[in-house]
Amino acid sequence: MALLPYLRNTPVKDELIARLETTKSGYYPFVQYKKEEKERVEKLSNLQQGMKAPHFSLPAPDGIQKSGPENYKGKYLLIDFWASWCGPCLNTIPHLKEIYSKYNAKGLEILSVSIDDKEDAWKKALAKQQMPWDQVRAPNSGKEIMKDYQFNGIPHLVLLDKEGKIIERWISPEKLEGLLKERLYK
Repeated sequence: MALLPYLRNTPVKDELIARLETTKSGYYPFVQYKKEEKERVEKLSNLQQGMKAPHFSLPAPDGIQKSGPENYKGKYLLIDFWASWCGPCLNTIPHLKEIYSKYNAKGLEILSVSIDDKEDAWKKALAKQQMPWDQVRAPNSGKEIMKDYQFNGIPHLVLLDKEGKIIERWISPEKLEGLLKERLYK
């Protein structure tokens, strides 16, 4: 337990304590935790700037599978992770609409990935928001794609270059606009 002071303000502290308390010695849960943490760190290291973004194939509103990000090669791609129940996500949409109308003709595409549980809520939000770019929904509240893209909160924006490599993660609409001006108006 001498490790706990160092973990005081980290997101893994509670999980580590729970795993250590499951056995008297805590050894076997810790070994499993260490293995999982190593895998997580390896995945995270693959999500740095300049690295290829993970592949996914998810259903669009019409039920047809859309693949990303390789289907957008040759264009800059903004992946917008959101949900219909997320207030900050809904507040971001008008900014994204502005950015899309300004930069789409210059080579920007947007792909919104909803982590909505309920397909009906997602489709209702799509009808209301009228986003003119591609839409898909991740099953199981997006657990798998959130793990692949290493995030745990939304909205989460990821900007990719023309080869599908990460330019920036956790990007604000304001910073996004600056990056797009810099890259698309060379």
